[in-house]
Order: sequence, then C-alpha cells, then structure tokens
Amino acid sequence: MSIRAWLTHRVVRVSSFRSKFVMATAKKSSIVTRARTRAAKRDGAKRKFRWRAGTVALREIKQYQKSTELLVGRNSFQRLVRHELSTMTRASRMPFRWAASAMAALQEASEHHVALLLAYANRLALHAGRCTLTGRDIQLAVASREVLA
Repeated sequence: MSIRAWLTHRVVRVSSFRSKFVMATAKKSSIVTRARTRAAKRDGAKRKFRWRAGTVALREIKQYQKSTELLVGRNSFQRLVRHELSTMTRASRMPFRWAASAMAALQEASEHHVALLLAYANRLALHAGRCTLTGRDIQLAVASREVLA
C-alpha cells in the first residue's frame, strides 16, 4: 500500500463526550502535498497560481457592492421583456412600444426585486444552518413573500 493510500484511508479514533469511540477518517497529510510538489518539479512543469478558496468570491462581492451598474445586460433584458409581452398578447397582434426610461425603470425594479428575494432566501438558508443557497430556499422565499404580500 502506498503512503498516499495509507494516509487517506487511515482511521483515527477520537474520544467523544460519552467516552465512546467515534471513527473519523484522517485528513491528508502534508507529506502527500510535498510528494506532489517534488514530482511536479521533477517533471519540469510549473504549477499554475491559484487563489485560495473564497478569496475571489469575496473580491467579487465587494466589487458588486461598490458598483451601481445593472447586473443584467440592457439588450438581453429588453429582448426578454419583448418576448414575454408578445407571448402574452398574441391576440392583439399590435406590438407594444416602450420608452427607454420605462424599460430602464422596469429593469431596475426587477433587479431590485431579485436581489431582495435572494437576500431573503440566504437568510432562510442561514436559519436552516446551511451556508449554501438551494432551490428549496428560493421556493420558500417566493412562497412566504406571496403570503406576506
């Protein structure tokens, strides 16, 4: 059995509060990572730089919180609205005309609504003891907002 397999499948006994033994798998040791880096240096390939987990996400969050521009592209949103209106009003055959300011106001309001909905769903996920937002949280947020409205 190789060192890597032995380290990843090794089981460590951990005493619990009730003095029972709980089995937990051991994390990979730094020996494995050192062996990987030595093998990479031997092959002559330089490892690509990577940021630590969450660093880029936090940077993007700060960037979006500072900015005031819209998150959805103007043309994409306009195409979506026009398509939905055409499917809703097929009987009239008369295309709607939109003022640019009306379309901008509609986009601003819809993005604000989605941001509030996601913030509420995030609070629901945190209340459930999770950090990850799931589809259930968004469905519950939509349903509870409908009840409250």
